[in-house]
Amino acid sequence: MLNLTVRGNIRPEFVKAALLDIYLKWKIPRNIEEILVIDDPKYFKEIEKRIPRKMRKEFQETYFEDPTSMSITSGKFDLIIISISSKTENYLKTNSEALQGVISHELMHIVQRRKGLDRKVRSDAIRAYKEFRPRIRKLYRYMDKNHVDQIFAEIGRQANFVLKDLYANDALIKLNLGNGILADYSNYYASSGRLIPSINYVKTGHKKITRKIRTDIANSVNYILGLMPVIVPFGRWYLKSKNKNAKILVDYIGDHYETKMSHVAKEMDSIIKYSIKNLKDSQTFRKSFFRKLFLLTEKLIKESDEYEFERQ
Repeated sequence: MLNLTVRGNIRPEFVKAALLDIYLKWKIPRNIEEILVIDDPKYFKEIEKRIPRKMRKEFQETYFEDPTSMSITSGKFDLIIISISSKTENYLKTNSEALQGVISHELMHIVQRRKGLDRKVRSDAIRAYKEFRPRIRKLYRYMDKNHVDQIFAEIGRQANFVLKDLYANDALIKLNLGNGILADYSNYYASSGRLIPSINYVKTGHKKITRKIRTDIANSVNYILGLMPVIVPFGRWYLKSKNKNAKILVDYIGDHYETKMSHVAKEMDSIIKYSIKNLKDSQTFRKSFFRKLFLLTEKLIKESDEYEFERQ
């Protein structure tokens, strides 16, 4: 049975109405144990006792590492946290369609996770990495090994999250639930026609890039990767159904966000176009996605100031 917990300056009846709207459009997947909607991470303790004891520490660590909206699964226990702790997301307290979008996104993650998608994404990322490993070893002759490994690890980790977001958002659009996630992303990135307070915050379904954008390769690539859950599914939506609002948001992202990392955005354009054209639940697509990303990372490493003549 679903337990809904709402804490903070959020109206419980507003959240319940949003959940009802989702149910009427889609039906909430069965056996979701907990949905927690809060505006301060301290309220996580409200549901701790309802989390199986052996899973409690894992859930705590996952959430407090990055207290944003997410879905967490351990065994057959599922928890959705809608965390409205950032001022840039206060619209979720009053915009029902946007709130429905966030909740639907996390519900879709659970649906797809139950079908094995998380496992397939991780497995294909590992396969692609192992196949690319000989090329990575060659980079050790020109750049510190630990730094090379760190770059590939950080980009690979973010790419895992992003790819699952692409699948979730694309599936929601196919279910005619795209307006909710469109409302969420539109408010987040272009609320009141303004940029969010810092262009350094990039929203994905699981992680936000909160560190300062620098010349660091991993941060730069991850910044553009973080925009792909908007660009790819909404770009596909426009191409298929000519949804003008989807195109407006994609264009807005390109004009106001991609331009902050124009060199990397240009380099990643082929990966974005490939994903728009070919996104599907297949090993072929996923391995190609990761390989293209690894090739780009290799190229950026070779172009960086840290890349030296062959070490003696």
